[in-house]
Amino acid sequence: MGIFGDGGSRDDYLQLEARVASLEAMVAQLAGTVAALSAPGSAPVAGTPAAPVATQRWELEARALKQAGKTIEAIKVVRKATGWGLKESKDFVDRF
Repeated sequence: MGIFGDGGSRDDYLQLEARVASLEAMVAQLAGTVAALSAPGSAPVAGTPAAPVATQRWELEARALKQAGKTIEAIKVVRKATGWGLKESKDFVDRF
């Protein structure tokens, strides 16, 4: 019968739990990607018209830090300027 009725096994439950955890991780990753793509200065998404984007001062500073090999400092600049979380800021800096 499955997890909601008689006859369901512990293995069925564990498999479902693992699948839910996997799906939650994918949703979190997709949310981070969407946030990064909607960030100022991000590359346009395929299929959308490219609009000119004014580069912010914090972004220029972060890019310079990244090019100088100071990735952590660049991530700090992005986090402070945008209020994003660590993962979103790191993903943004990693695209430089």
